[in-house]
Amino acid sequence: YNESIGPNPADRKSTEIIELTDAQQNFLQFFGERILKRIREESGIERVNILTGKLELYGRAQSTRTMKTYLESSLNQQTADITAALAKYLNLKFKGPLTNACLNKYRVGISYREIVKNAEIVIAKPICERDEDENESDHDDKGLPSNVKRGGNHVQVTLCSDSSELLSEAINEFRNYLLITDSFLLTQDEVSFILKTQNFRTDRDRQNHIRNYFNDFVQSRKNCHVYVLIFPKKGSWCVQVKGFREHVDTIVLEMKNFLSKHVQTEQQIVISTPMTIYLRKKGSSDLNTLGKTLGIRIQPFSLDRFKSDEQDDKNSYLKLTGSISRVNDARNAVVTFLENLCEQERQYPCPSWDIATKIERKVRAHLIKLLDSKDCSAVGWLKSYSRTVRLETQPENTLTVVGFNEDATSNVFQQCVNLIGEFLVWTPSDGEFDMIFQRLIVIKSPLLEEFKNEWDANIQLKRDPNSIIIWARSKMLVAEIQTAMLTLANKQPVRLKRRSESIRIPKNIRRFIDKDTKSLIDEARAQEVFLESRGGEVLIFRGPLDHVIKLKAKIDNIIKRVQEQVVERRLRFALVESDFLRANNYKVALRMEEETNTVIRYINVDSNDEKTNFVKIIF
Repeated sequence: YNESIGPNPADRKSTEIIELTDAQQNFLQFFGERILKRIREESGIERVNILTGKLELYGRAQSTRTMKTYLESSLNQQTADITAALAKYLNLKFKGPLTNACLNKYRVGISYREIVKNAEIVIAKPICERDEDENESDHDDKGLPSNVKRGGNHVQVTLCSDSSELLSEAINEFRNYLLITDSFLLTQDEVSFILKTQNFRTDRDRQNHIRNYFNDFVQSRKNCHVYVLIFPKKGSWCVQVKGFREHVDTIVLEMKNFLSKHVQTEQQIVISTPMTIYLRKKGSSDLNTLGKTLGIRIQPFSLDRFKSDEQDDKNSYLKLTGSISRVNDARNAVVTFLENLCEQERQYPCPSWDIATKIERKVRAHLIKLLDSKDCSAVGWLKSYSRTVRLETQPENTLTVVGFNEDATSNVFQQCVNLIGEFLVWTPSDGEFDMIFQRLIVIKSPLLEEFKNEWDANIQLKRDPNSIIIWARSKMLVAEIQTAMLTLANKQPVRLKRRSESIRIPKNIRRFIDKDTKSLIDEARAQEVFLESRGGEVLIFRGPLDHVIKLKAKIDNIIKRVQEQVVERRLRFALVESDFLRANNYKVALRMEEETNTVIRYINVDSNDEKTNFVKIIF
């Protein structure tokens, strides 16, 4: 309308009130400088005021009408329909930074109109920020008029500009906006990390705390425009992130990476009981070094250390402790480390469970000694059988050996085989048995104990039925004992001309001794001389007197010659170099030993320089 003042229509003053849409008013407030300046500078215009929904012009009537026409022709408007969720995303949580960025980019004004069941509800001002106490389940409804119910409603966006080209570009951008949703489930370790040690009374309190935690995380990032929804799922909490793809993909990745780096977790790798024993007694140094390299803690554990029933050789595990990312990255390296170790299992049948039990006690005692032997790089473990299993299984002993390499495990197997030996349940004729019994038990010529000690064997004479159980260290000795007993049965004297001798071999030159004595040992076995290695340092010969004496003298000479020729050198390596030597279970060092006929021994870290290691090489 206009209000005329004064008698002359050309010079009369009038007030022109121009109705403005919300988009037009928004444009004039923020980007209308040029238009408003043009109006104010128009001759005859004395006052220009922007009111709510109106533009007030005061001055000569002709001038106000001219400027009204100019304004209407300058302002262009276009509309686009977007979802209510998108409208909320653009305005609710972040007070419109995404909207403002678009408006500033194209210099346009904006307004919103909610379309509900053929009715229109004008949203006169930006949707207010989310109430912190709102329920996440109705999160999308907050900030809009209370009488608007969600049901696929749309919001009409009106844009206004004095440039039709920029206006078209802006409206197309709004039409191309697309919200995406991504979600991930929190682990129990992650939930505990977020909640820390706080004691929350209800699940809603925990839900709100987790939501606030991630909201703070989002707000600490620049130009990150997403909103977060937390809800229970599968016994844990699900984090749902909504926004533009570039924002959602970036923040979800950052969330996962942050939790992965800072949340401590545990993983288990199932291993056998013998492997657990090895890693505790022999491989602890390598395991600790591996853990330091990977940035995690690696510990062997047994679920049940003692079992009254049959022992389970898969009842142990390695526990990996550290950040989620490091533990996940380290798992394959730990599995590879375990696979590079040598673990073998062998069964040894026995005539009866009584004998199997005796063997078990003897071998187990020997294995316990090997645990503390610094020169033995393997451990052995005997499986125990329950009474029920023994009734259903043939008598046997099951031995599992875990070692640094195959040579180490073979050495332990050989030592145990020497202890187990060979069995013979012999049923001689009644006459032969009676005569043998008469000579060894009644007449005691020779004494049974003397006869046993001569062959270092266990001999039992049993009646009902008549049988003799011979337990010796080799088939050769069993056959020899059987022949000697038949000699007794024929009433012939048995000449005891066997002897046992031992030689100590220094461990630092044993590699060279083994090579030089191989042909001698093969010859000795052909001459019925039995050899046993104890802990790798003591070599024991048992056999005919003359052969044993000759063999001992020859090996003594070889040891003296090697000791005179051997040379030792201590070298200093950087930690990186020494780690290279230890890599893959000392694969490089072992290959160097084979190719150069040397012995390489890792000594220790220099106490004065933690960045170097000493390594001793024997030539």
